[in-house]
Amino acid sequence: MMLQPKVLVADEPTSALDVSIQAQVLNLFMDLQQEFNTAYVFISHNLAVVRHVADQVLVMYLGRPVEMGPKEDIYTRPCTPTPRPCCRRHRPSTRTRTSRRSRSSASCPTR
Repeated sequence: MMLQPKVLVADEPTSALDVSIQAQVLNLFMDLQQEFNTAYVFISHNLAVVRHVADQVLVMYLGRPVEMGPKEDIYTRPCTPTPRPCCRRHRPSTRTRTSRRSRSSASCPTR
């Protein structure tokens, strides 16, 4: 943070960490963001972590962006089939069954 970057790219920064260490690292990221007014490109497969740190979410499928928007829209009202099964699993206090059909490997339209 010495150079006070405007944007930091963090690729799976918590994936190999246990949950308590993940929380400490995420809190540090958020504290540094407040202190230095830094934006993050936070790459993760852990949607619970993404929901905790993100303001905006970009969903990728087969290496291509398929949906982008405010995190609450992506988690509660995804417009493409790709994030639906994953986001349902990460809604607070919601239990939803995911059908095999919703995990289609077909191409998804972009938003």
